[in-house]
Amino acid sequence: MKFLLLPLILTPFFSMAGDIVENARIIEVRNTSANEDIFEIIVQGGVGPCANKTIQFPHASAKSKSVHDRAFSMALTAFSTGSKVRVHNYKSNDCKTAVYITLRH
Repeated sequence: MKFLLLPLILTPFFSMAGDIVENARIIEVRNTSANEDIFEIIVQGGVGPCANKTIQFPHASAKSKSVHDRAFSMALTAFSTGSKVRVHNYKSNDCKTAVYITLRH
């Protein structure tokens, strides 16, 4: 009985963070939002809770300025080349605290 309950108890903790969109294209990049230390992307298509939405990358969510700068650079590259992206949020499944982005062809 204990083994049956354990997955049910742990499921909410694992589903609170992760990929928020996969296989989406960036159709717009913004260097800030309301003059805050944040950049935004608007994605089209893909799957996940942030598909076809605006995704924010606040500097405070990244471990360092370097990590945040690389994410912005990768977003610009994906926008320029039309590459598909996968975006990850380490804290939750919302679209307001993304940190990680990968590019795919």
